[in-house]
Amino acid sequence: LLSKEEIQCFRDEVRGTLKKTDAGARHSHVHVNEDQQKFWGNNTIRFSQMATRSRTFRNKYLVHPLLIQMADAELVSNEYWLNTGQVMCIGPNSEAQELHRDAEHWPSMCKSREDEAIQISFMLAVDDYTKETGATCVVPGSH
Repeated sequence: LLSKEEIQCFRDEVRGTLKKTDAGARHSHVHVNEDQQKFWGNNTIRFSQMATRSRTFRNKYLVHPLLIQMADAELVSNEYWLNTGQVMCIGPNSEAQELHRDAEHWPSMCKSREDEAIQISFMLAVDDYTKETGATCVVPGSH
C-alpha cells in the first residue's frame, strides 16, 4: 500500500509520540481492569489520533483507493468514518491477545455473527510481521 519512503515518513512522524507514551494502559485517563490491561498488553505501546499525528497516514493511507474500494464493497452504507487509527508497538515478552473479533467492541450494533458488517479493520505493518513479533492471527471463515 505504501512505498518504503512513505513508510519511513510515517515512522518519522510518529517517533516522538512513541518515545513519550508508556506501555500498557497506565497512560490512559480511563480506569482499566486487570483483564483489559492483559488484553492491551503490559509491554505494548498504543496511541491513536493518527489522522492528526501523521500527514502520511492522513494523505496516503487513509484515502488509499484500495481501502476505500474495500469499504465501499463490504459495508452496509457508503457513508462511513474512521473510528480508530492506532499505532501498536508490541514490546518484548508480550503475551498474545486472546482470539477476538474487533466488532465485539460494539455489542449494541452486532447482535449476532450473522449481522451485516459494521466495521472493517485494516492493518499496515511497518516492521516485520511474524508470530514472534506478535502478528495478528486470522481464523479462516471467522470474519
